[in-house]
Amino acid sequence: MNIAMVVYGGENNSFGKQWSTPFGLKIGWEKLGHMVDAYQMNPASCNLSELEKNIKRYDFVWVGWPWISESLDDEIKRLKEKYSAKIILHLDDEPQTYGQGHKRLLYCYGAHTPDLRCYRMYRSQSKNVHWINHWGDEHMFYYNPEINRQNICITTCGHKQSTEYLRSALGNKFIQERIPTDQNNLFYNKGTVCFQFARFDEITRRIMEAGGCKLAVVTNRISEDTGIYNLFKDGVDVMYYDSVESAQKKINMLLEDDYLRNSLAENLYNKVNSKYRTAIACEQIINIANGYNDVTFKLD
Repeated sequence: MNIAMVVYGGENNSFGKQWSTPFGLKIGWEKLGHMVDAYQMNPASCNLSELEKNIKRYDFVWVGWPWISESLDDEIKRLKEKYSAKIILHLDDEPQTYGQGHKRLLYCYGAHTPDLRCYRMYRSQSKNVHWINHWGDEHMFYYNPEINRQNICITTCGHKQSTEYLRSALGNKFIQERIPTDQNNLFYNKGTVCFQFARFDEITRRIMEAGGCKLAVVTNRISEDTGIYNLFKDGVDVMYYDSVESAQKKINMLLEDDYLRNSLAENLYNKVNSKYRTAIACEQIINIANGYNDVTFKLD
């Protein structure tokens, strides 16, 4: 297939120097033998004239911007009405961005969202939206046995209330860092446990990313209608906590119990590799473009 991608920042056919989720998709499609061109967009003043020049060569156009942009809405409408372009929209960061892409969705062939509740709302409105959960990009979030691991809990989580408590309670067994994107693999391979907090009652991509690096994950309980408890079993794939005190106890338990920690890490690692990798998402998005009725994963 010939695929066009509309992405934020950088120059056409360049994602700049930093890894990103769209960059991972581009690599994934190219590894599957597809031709991919990337076009830069500025949400404040989107102009897709360069894409328009080549629009007839593409089987579909993937747009990676779920947030508000009236100029992007206008450009997508123009491409659809003038060329009948087949546009697939990534409704990333839902549920918190739900509604921001509704106008452009009217002119898209299809879309995919990482949130089960949003997917069900779209389907109730007869919209061609599919549930493709977050994935751990295998080009960045992979297990690296050559990195010397310390038996510590790591996180990039910015939830101040939780991380301050855990840092005080766990001392040097708890490492919180803000890291450049190109350091993700190194950071997520230097610990054994990952702490995560979902701020928006959502399934976070960090579960898949940490799991892809073979970490045991401790994350907060969220609403059942997200589907998370069907996807990741408590005490089997991950450990859920109800309070920061509970999180501390479970982190300590995992740091002290090698068998339990390694079992969770291995189970989550295998699940991520079989269900939540970029190559799998690439195939699912192509299936949307090919007219599949619903590429959504079934709940276990």
